Amino acid sequence: MVVSIGVRLHALKAKRGDSGVTLVELLVALVIISIVIYGIINFFSLNLVQNSKELKRSRLYYRAVAEMESLLAKDYAASDLDSLYSPLNSVRFFEDANFLLKVQIESLDPMTGLQMTPYPTNLKEDPLLKKITVSVANLDEYNEKKNNFQVDLVRYISP
Repeated sequence: MVVSIGVRLHALKAKRGDSGVTLVELLVALVIISIVIYGIINFFSLNLVQNSKELKRSRLYYRAVAEMESLLAKDYAASDLDSLYSPLNSVRFFEDANFLLKVQIESLDPMTGLQMTPYPTNLKEDPLLKKITVSVANLDEYNEKKNNFQVDLVRYISP
């Protein structure tokens, strides 16, 4: 009798193994597949966010370079490059399309690289070294609560 029960159990196990998967095995397989798919989707979405940030920075950088090049193409004594009277006098803000631009031109002491003291008030006192700073930010995406992108370019010029 014992031998016949063992043979029957062995026959039942053989039939069960050939019949397919159980519900528990199916659920475990679905959980594993879900975790893998979630990881892949998360990777691509993070990559997309990073690429959009880099595109925004590139646009700001391009606009800053364009403004800097237009300033550098002017003569050293041009009124757009005037930095007389005070460092604050030579700061200009303006909007261009979706960008907010800040251009600051400072007269520097050629020996120390620091601002002139006293600051020049006429062309005769010009130390012949200017620092041009161009800052660009995007107006469309400006939000006081978020860290906004801003690009700053600095160049030093002399005649």
